[in-house]
Amino acid sequence: MPAPKPIDPLVATRFGEVLQSLRAEKGLAQEEVAHRAKLSRNYYQLLEQGLSSRTGRTPANPSLAVLIDLAQAFDTTAERLVAEIFEPHPDVDVEWRGRDGSGGGNGRDGTSFGAHDSRRR
Repeated sequence: MPAPKPIDPLVATRFGEVLQSLRAEKGLAQEEVAHRAKLSRNYYQLLEQGLSSRTGRTPANPSLAVLIDLAQAFDTTAERLVAEIFEPHPDVDVEWRGRDGSGGGNGRDGTSFGAHDSRRR
């Protein structure tokens, strides 16, 4: 089995924004969400920053088990957490892209997430 393709940093950042938004909406502290999701506070903080480590600056790529635990912590579904990443956002255009870079696709057979940062620099 080939090594998994690294996640797009913009997707990881958007996931962190979704977590921050849900946490604020629920009025929870990071420590409370981490406790509910059975995660360390440090790991949860990294997820909100879109990172998997503080030193490597590697984009967060949580496991399915972590997504499910986070969804339960927020009283939602893992499907909803992932879907929110790809809802319209003013600064980031995130869409499905196939292996050949084409749009569309159903997430099977190598179709992956892609992102475009539309923020002006």
